[in-house]
Amino acid sequence: MNAPHDALDLPLDGIRAVQANAGTGKTFTIATLYLRLILSHGLMPAEIVVATFTRAATAELAERLRAWLALVDELLRGADPASPRDGEDSERAVLRRVIGQALQTRTDNGSPASLDTLRKRIDEARLALDTAQISTLHGFCFRVLAELGFEARQSLRPEFDHIDGGNDDLMNRIIWYSVQKSKPYPRKYAGKDEGDD
Repeated sequence: MNAPHDALDLPLDGIRAVQANAGTGKTFTIATLYLRLILSHGLMPAEIVVATFTRAATAELAERLRAWLALVDELLRGADPASPRDGEDSERAVLRRVIGQALQTRTDNGSPASLDTLRKRIDEARLALDTAQISTLHGFCFRVLAELGFEARQSLRPEFDHIDGGNDDLMNRIIWYSVQKSKPYPRKYAGKDEGDD
């Protein structure tokens, strides 16, 4: 995986799974996609879900996002923030490209995004970062069950705190349902067939 290239070219609609071996740039890729969603689409942290396998990956990603939001804020307050600089590290170069892409997007009224729009989005995202849904897979499932367990006919206090083979089916159903959140939860996915009472 060529993380910087892929992260800048991936479409931002739908669901994305980032898979790779250790040390190949997953955190870099996810953080880049996350910033693109904020800058290009105006999404806030509470509207973006990131689920990882380990608590260490979750902590690393949250730390990276906090640092990058601050760095993008700094770049946006400088002169010509989307232009590459000679001798600049790859991280800043990628962030400048993310800013450049965002400046090419259209706002709700159809006009190109302005530096003021991007600054506002970054300021709001920095303030809202504590609402970010960045967690482990089991943490994500726990949150969904806590919020929607009654609708899913599941316990409101899930009995798992880590991923194991016994919870795979339940977690698959939770993830499926959270993606389909706008639709009523089908009874067959709540452990009952359509005809059961």
